[in-house]
Parts: sequence; structure tokens; C-alpha cells
Amino acid sequence: MIPPILIQTNEYIVPPHVESELKKRAQGWEYRFFTHEYIINYFNELHDETNETNEINEDASICRTLCNAICKGHDITASTVSNATRLKLSDIIQLHEVFAFYYLYLTGGVYIDAGIMLESDLSEIMANHSFVTIESCLTPVIFAGVIGCIPRHPILRKVLQHICNYVEQFQECSKNGTPFDVTTIKISAIMYEYCKEFKDGVTLLNEIIFPNQNNAIIYDKGASNDPIVPLFTHYFVDKLIRTATATVPQNPATGTGTTLIGISASVPSHMFNNGIHQNTLYFYDVLKQIGYTPYLIVTNSDYLKFKKNPPDGWNRSHYENVVSISQIYTIGFHAVVTFGVQISHVVLQQLRYMGVKLVSYVCGNEYLINSESILYGHGESGAFEQEKTNQRKSLFDEVWLIPQMMGMNECYKRTLSRCAKVIEAPFIWSPKGIEAIAEKNGATLNDFIYVNVKKEKSKCKKLATFDPNISVMKWFLPSFVLCERAYQLAPQLIDRIYVTNAFREKIGDTLNAKKIENTVRYTDLFLDKRVFFEKRFIAFEFMKIHADVAVFHQWGNPLNYIYLEMAWLGYPFVHNAHLCSDLGYYYEDYNLEQGAEVLLSAIMKHDSVAHEYLRINRERVDRYLPTNVDLQQKYKKMFDDLFYEP
Repeated sequence: MIPPILIQTNEYIVPPHVESELKKRAQGWEYRFFTHEYIINYFNELHDETNETNEINEDASICRTLCNAICKGHDITASTVSNATRLKLSDIIQLHEVFAFYYLYLTGGVYIDAGIMLESDLSEIMANHSFVTIESCLTPVIFAGVIGCIPRHPILRKVLQHICNYVEQFQECSKNGTPFDVTTIKISAIMYEYCKEFKDGVTLLNEIIFPNQNNAIIYDKGASNDPIVPLFTHYFVDKLIRTATATVPQNPATGTGTTLIGISASVPSHMFNNGIHQNTLYFYDVLKQIGYTPYLIVTNSDYLKFKKNPPDGWNRSHYENVVSISQIYTIGFHAVVTFGVQISHVVLQQLRYMGVKLVSYVCGNEYLINSESILYGHGESGAFEQEKTNQRKSLFDEVWLIPQMMGMNECYKRTLSRCAKVIEAPFIWSPKGIEAIAEKNGATLNDFIYVNVKKEKSKCKKLATFDPNISVMKWFLPSFVLCERAYQLAPQLIDRIYVTNAFREKIGDTLNAKKIENTVRYTDLFLDKRVFFEKRFIAFEFMKIHADVAVFHQWGNPLNYIYLEMAWLGYPFVHNAHLCSDLGYYYEDYNLEQGAEVLLSAIMKHDSVAHEYLRINRERVDRYLPTNVDLQQKYKKMFDDLFYEP
């Protein structure tokens, strides 16, 4: 008899209404769901155990090979037969599938894929069988979306041995540097042959796809039922299981802690790797200030990293609600806001079905990013906001754009995302990031303020640019031309210029060194040996030690965290960002000659007005802080409209 154990495993825990329906049809069965984190820990523990024992038998060998592959597989790569693409072992064998096979082999029971719904009594389906699975309706292979078996069934043993042989071949190819044939695993075809070989006690269910349907019906052809009696339904298109018991959360009481809002986030090695990491946390701060209960939703792998070692700048006691994406259906969110880290179509569609409001919060200039990707092959391109079915509608209820992205992106996003509501979201910034980095280095924020650091007054200043140099939106050349113009007019006022973010490890590995030289070699700054190309630094740490004035230029991104950092710390900075023209020292558009005059004026006068400059700039930056009441009210209204407008 197949043991009454029902198992499921997926990147995401199934929604409560799906689990409830399964249990209704599997009464008397023990339900076990295995999360991604559990599976990783499971194999890690097995790996440690197998290394401590010298047991030699077939099962121990299978266990040892699988554990080594899964626990160390991320370090193993090989090239394919057809091209030089490098593959990780994890690209070829699926962790959750391997776990399901191995766990069933040890305990027996029934495995049901998370995209399949049980439609009949499970005990009746599995009665008097030792092995049950599905024969695909497409080709003579096994669809392993349902497997029921007794412990240590020989079919699963042979499948696991086949996977182990495959892993060993892959490791050998990786070790020898020889190409690997990725087509050799063919688990579904191999399992079909084993089912035919061990036919006693083996039942192959059948599947059928009716015309114009987005799901397949799984039934027992051997039962000779007419009409067909569905045993399972496979939702193979959108993986969205619709049941009569789906619970829709009620609109929350305005501004209360019972309003649960999820924020998709990544866990970087350092909070200053990218502005979006800070943006995510500052948005979390605003939600807390309003009175909502925010959660940061991180990928399963990031969650494991986060638990082990939170990144620099992450205050664990303040950002206390962190969950893995595998838990996304279980919290009871009223809204989920995506930030940078995208959530799959399957999950978004399931959340919408469950009544969760969805917002795409866009922090980047997608119009320019996609343009450069298409034209020059920079990074990835494309939108991720439409359903993959033929319904041709947005996955999101609203798209929120930060102010600097509205001009280029509002119509672009409204059209390509098919979302009618594209809304400007207030920009948020906080000095908490600076404070956290300072504290880590045994300092305070006051140790980085201009008036505390630059005590010696000099009319000959050191300049620095911090443009990231990954897009024409923000790169060094306009800033350099501005500084060159200022140097031509008053060389006695400029000691040198540091161009940061010019390379990662060595000159030329990011920007084309030869072409840079061809462009700047006849400038006065270059001829007088006043220009220095440097790697990436945290701007405020670099300014404290090496530079006096920061110079910026942007196109299509007229509001940036680094401007607010400079303003909050009192550093003179020259920029053309019209959305914060009242901060620092402003010049217009591409008028680099005007910018040069503004730079020289800042060099000559800033030290005499530094204290007042710091006070005024902090007053003006206040409008972006999470503690600003007007900013909180704007976000509160946006959420009220999201929840309550028809």
C-alpha cells in the first residue's frame, strides 16, 4: 500500500485555499509541504552526515552523489556540446524535482505538483497500487506532476541512479574541460521505459487537453469510464488554480497596523551598491510612519544569505519583517509592491486572484535602459508587466514612477504595460544609510560633514565626479568637459579632478581606456596631469578624504540620491538636475559653460557660506525624508485610492 503521505514542494508555498481544497480530497493523509529553504537545509544536513559515514551500499551512494551535487553544484560548470556557453549543474537538474524523487523513494507517498489540483478522493485513486504516475498525451514519456509509490520502489531507484550517473558525467566534463551533452538526462523518457519494465503494480494515468482549454484533465483510461472522470486537473498555462474557497482580503482599515504591504527587495552585499536598495528601505520607513505593516520579500537564496549575514547598512531591529518569496501567499498581504526584484507572472496572477492589490514601483529609466540594450547590447531589455495569456492586460493595478522618470517613461509605461494608472510617486531619501556606514567604521555622520572635515580653507580645490558610467544618463564626459572649461578659465582654482567609476579592477575593464585617452588627451587637465581615473568608491567617504567639490551631469534622471547625500553633508556640488535645482549649485541642461562658471563661483565662495549652506540644504532635503508629514500623506492617499477606488 502507498503510505498516506501527500507531499508538495515548490518555490512558493501553495495558497491557503489550494491547500484547503487538497486536504478535503485527501482526508486521512498527512500533508507535507517543503519550502526551498527546507530543501537546501535538508541536503546540507545529509551532506554532512554522508561525509561522516563510510557506509557502502546503493542507497548511500545515491545519497552521497546527490548531496555533493546539490551542495557544491554551484561551483561546477561545463560547456555544452553545441557552443561555448558555460552551464552550472543547477541549470540542468532541478533541485525540487530531485528532492521529490529522493524523498518519495525514502518514505513513499504521493507527490503532486503545485500546478495540479486533486479532483477526486486520493485514497481511492491510489488504492491497490504500488506505483502511479501520468503518461503524457504529447509523446510516450512520463509527466511526473503526480507520482505515488511505496518506499524504495525500483523505478525511483533507477531514476535516481540515472540522475547520479548524469551528475558524475557532468562533473567529469567540468574537471577535464570537455564539452557536455545536455540532452542526455531525458528523465521523463527514461522513467517511461522503467514503468514499462516494472509493469506489475504500475498504473499510468492519462491526460487530455480539450480544445480551447488552458488546462489538462488527468484520468484513468483503464477504469473505462465514459464520460471521463477527472482525477486531477493540470493548470499548465498560468499555473493558477481557481477554487471556490479562494479568500479575498477585505479592504484594510485606513492607516492601521493591520494593513499588510509586501515589498519585493534584494539583499545586496552593501547598501550603497545601487540606489534601489536604499529606495526599498526608505519606502519601508514611510509605510511604518504611516502606520502600515510592511514586509520585505526577498528571493529564497537572498533570504538564506540574509539570515546568515545581513548586508552593511541594514538595521535588523528596524527592518524586522523580512520573508522569503516562498512565503508570499501565507502572510495575507493587502498589497504587494515590486521594487527592482521582479516577481514571476505565476505568483502575480495568483495574488490577483486572491484579491491582493499589485503595484509596479519603477525606479529606473526603462525607456533609456531598453533603448541602450537594444542599440548597444547593454544589459537586459523588456517589460515584465503583462499576463502571458491571450487576455492582453496588465498584471498590475497601478504603476508608480518616481518623479525623475515621469517625463520619458509615463506614456511608454502606460502603453507597453497596458496599465491605465501610471502615477507619480513622491521621491524618498533618508540619511540612515550614511549613518549606518559611518557607524560600521566607528564614526558618526558628523564626522563626514563638510564644515567638520574641511577646516583648512583653500581657494585651490580638488574636484570629483561620481557618475556611474553605465549609461548616457549619468556618465563622466559632460562633467569632465564642464571641469575642463572651468580649468581653462581659472587654472589656479583647480588642483585636480578625480573621475571615479572608470574601472572595476584595472583600467579599461569598464570604459574603453584608449577611446577615453583619444577624447581627453589634448585637454588642459590632461596635459597638465591634473586628471586621475579611479575605481568605484562610496561618494561621501571619498569626499571626506580626497575631494572638496563634486561635479555631476545627468540626462533623463534629474533627481538622485547622491545629490541629497552631498546636500545633507554640506558638500558643494554642481549639477543640472532641475527637480532639485534649489540644492547645491545648479546649472541648466547641457549648458556646460554656465556650469563651469557655477563651479568657479562655488569654489570661491563656498567656504564663507558653508554653515548657512548646510542649514538651508538640510531644510530643503526634509521634503524627501520618511518623517515628512506631507510626503506620508501623499503615499497614504495613493494607498487609499488603490484600495478603495473602483
